[in-house]
Amino acid sequence: MQKIQTVAVATVENKCSTVEELRSQDRTRLVSTLHFDEEVAQGLYKIEENSHLQVLFNFSESEGYTLVGKRLRDRELGVFACRTPFRPSPIGSTVVELLERHENRLIVRGLDCLNGTPVLDVKPFTAGFDSALRTEGEEILLKKNPRRDIEMDLAQNNLHSLLLGAGQIHGHFCGGVSSGVMASAYGLSELKKLQKNAGVDGLENILAIIETNSCFADGVQYAAGCSIGNNGLVYRDFGKTAVTFLVRDKQEVCAAVRVSSRGNRMGIQERYPEFSNLFQEVIVQSNRTPEKVAEFKRLSCAVSFDMLDTPFEEMFHLKINPEVYIPGFAPIKDSKTCKKMR
Repeated sequence: MQKIQTVAVATVENKCSTVEELRSQDRTRLVSTLHFDEEVAQGLYKIEENSHLQVLFNFSESEGYTLVGKRLRDRELGVFACRTPFRPSPIGSTVVELLERHENRLIVRGLDCLNGTPVLDVKPFTAGFDSALRTEGEEILLKKNPRRDIEMDLAQNNLHSLLLGAGQIHGHFCGGVSSGVMASAYGLSELKKLQKNAGVDGLENILAIIETNSCFADGVQYAAGCSIGNNGLVYRDFGKTAVTFLVRDKQEVCAAVRVSSRGNRMGIQERYPEFSNLFQEVIVQSNRTPEKVAEFKRLSCAVSFDMLDTPFEEMFHLKINPEVYIPGFAPIKDSKTCKKMR
């Protein structure tokens, strides 16, 4: 292979010094500083006119590679068919949000690399060029696996993206749907530790048993992919903010985890004192003037995304392999036309 020479134009500074620290983060929200070398700093002229950037960087901590091997979610893929950092040319690429510029420093959000990583190049992200070609290819991949993007978010613990998706089916953002997303992300990760190949296929291989029909349930349905329509969701009216995820083989439970709320408000009242009053007015008392509804949605959104930074252990209990009864697979019956309803 032909060898070429590259130079580092900047260096990354953030709070993640190890791969383990990086994996524990919601990387879409990770803030980093790019320190540009004085020799090239003039090239940043007017870069602040862009909202997003493409950052190319060197996987400086990665050594060696395999052309074909086990990748994310234990799938066997070629090195060019995945995003592994172990590559013949160890170069990574990420689209980031540009927050601020201070002379030769750029503050960005969403850069998934380690502290001290060498940056090879930075260029503006242009939707017309950078996303148009991606759309058709992504559609093909989504037709093969409709949950591809959600599974990627789960594998990367991208709670922010999962909550954005859950809000689309729930209609608004709130602490309940945020709790459902968090419980699902953690519960499914623990389930995979018990059953390595656990993955939702929409054919009742994984069940979610929820114990409330509140906003929490929509967070579970979106993130876990277990819904009423695909018979992966079982509702038991216990009035508890809790969900049990299980893998089954016919009528046998192979592995299960139960995630239940500690009922801890996590300082929400202190940080958003006006929210509780608005909740009483808008939700409990149905005093829904346009102004109050708009303010309630604004604060509810802030609360829900704020909650994502809370450690799981402070919000939930986890129980491994609880006793659980599961129903049989959904029966399939012939369709018949009702004469009265023609």
